[in-house]
Amino acid sequence: MLGWYGLRDPAPSVERWNTEYASGRWAYVGQLPELSRLSVVVGYLRHFAPGGSVLDLGCGEGFLLQRLQPSEYARYVGVDFSGAAVDKATALRLPEATFVTADVDAYRPTETFDAIVFTEVLYYLPDPVRTVERYARHLNGKGVVVVSINTNFRGGLAIVRKLKQQHATLEEVRLTHPDGHRSWVCAVLAVNR
Repeated sequence: MLGWYGLRDPAPSVERWNTEYASGRWAYVGQLPELSRLSVVVGYLRHFAPGGSVLDLGCGEGFLLQRLQPSEYARYVGVDFSGAAVDKATALRLPEATFVTADVDAYRPTETFDAIVFTEVLYYLPDPVRTVERYARHLNGKGVVVVSINTNFRGGLAIVRKLKQQHATLEEVRLTHPDGHRSWVCAVLAVNR
């Protein structure tokens, strides 16, 4: 299937995600190589949604939430396609946190949030810009969308450019890992303003 960003390879299956999370394949996300990226996202949440409610789409094993202090959020909902990842996140028993196994494109929140976070998930979706628009309806009045995306993977830069064409960018930073193989854009978008 040809995605909107011109890539022909399909997103991995839920079985593959479950196998990879169960085997520890994604554990590195909680380690030093990802620290700068996650720290920027946490900083954005502290600044733009202090003590607020957070919806984390593509939450994986809850690595982002593990970097937040309980006093820094009122409520956290993490959604991931992989039941194995959600099981690991749920086992952390973090306060005011709920984890849901669901496809980001199919999940329908029943509440509003101060921040909606898309960490490394948009390029797996058939129409990432439309997905952001749909979720934006679940932002509180001054709520923000926080995006973290790998610039070298599955059309990441094209997705960021399209989002920035349609929404005001409140803050953005680009990070490059010293190995030179990974770089990210982390941005805060005012989707409803």
